Amino acid sequence: MAKTKEIKNDKKIVLFSDTDSDLRLSDIKEFDIHILNMPVYIDGEEYIINYEKEPRFDAFYKAVREHKKVSTAAINVQDYKDTFSPFLKNGQDILYVAFSSGLSATFESLKIALKELKEEFPDRTVHYVDTLNISLGAGILAREAGVMLKNGKTPEEIVKFIEETKHKIQTIFVVDDLGYLKRGGRISAATAFVGGILNFKPVLMVDAEGKLTKKDKCQGTKRSIEYLVNFFKENWNENSEMPIYIIENSDTIDSKIFLEKISAAVPAEKQHLVVSSWIGPVVGAHSGPGTRGIVFEGR
Repeated sequence: MAKTKEIKNDKKIVLFSDTDSDLRLSDIKEFDIHILNMPVYIDGEEYIINYEKEPRFDAFYKAVREHKKVSTAAINVQDYKDTFSPFLKNGQDILYVAFSSGLSATFESLKIALKELKEEFPDRTVHYVDTLNISLGAGILAREAGVMLKNGKTPEEIVKFIEETKHKIQTIFVVDDLGYLKRGGRISAATAFVGGILNFKPVLMVDAEGKLTKKDKCQGTKRSIEYLVNFFKENWNENSEMPIYIIENSDTIDSKIFLEKISAAVPAEKQHLVVSSWIGPVVGAHSGPGTRGIVFEGR
């Protein structure tokens, strides 16, 4: 079920994103971003992210490692209507910066909901922009929307900016255990078996259509970290002021090494842009524990 914050009457435009975007609590609070909860289930019971403090998801990944049944689901039409209606009724418009339409049936429900809401609230507008990205690849653009709203930009200007910028956002990550991709139907059992023996780790990217695509493979953790670091060095836009998100779902020595190597590749005056953050349950349910990657604005 979608969750919202208390309605604030002084906001003409209400900014929304979703839990798939893995936004950090600091950004949610600073830019007053309302979060749609993408349903995640552990053994049939819905897992709700608590935003009272910065989420870590240790309990969720513990359940995944214990081979409990983890699944995700689309937001339904009624959830969208129940979430947006109070704001529209209150005379406010909505700007929704969403994760990739290429990876979920959620957006069919969204289109139906928006059509019905327009009939019910003809004088109100829901501005919707598809980031064609996942995790903080979508979150980085939701955050940018918050910055722009704070600086007085209109929803139309923000949507135009995101449409022009979204294909520059690079989201690349390495999956540690092929077994999770096999269970999700992403690869065959034979590929997972051979890859596991050889310690192969697939390198995945989000492509221009917002879908996951295999870019390469690495043998072992050390080589996979070097691969990600080199990709960042070759593709980062040095003039960008957007955050450089290191995305992980574990906290290990390898995580610290990865952070140090990325930080060393960034000039001193831009060190503050490097931020380490967690991969949330929506993505993690499919990629499994030990996944690590990086999100940044490319050239």
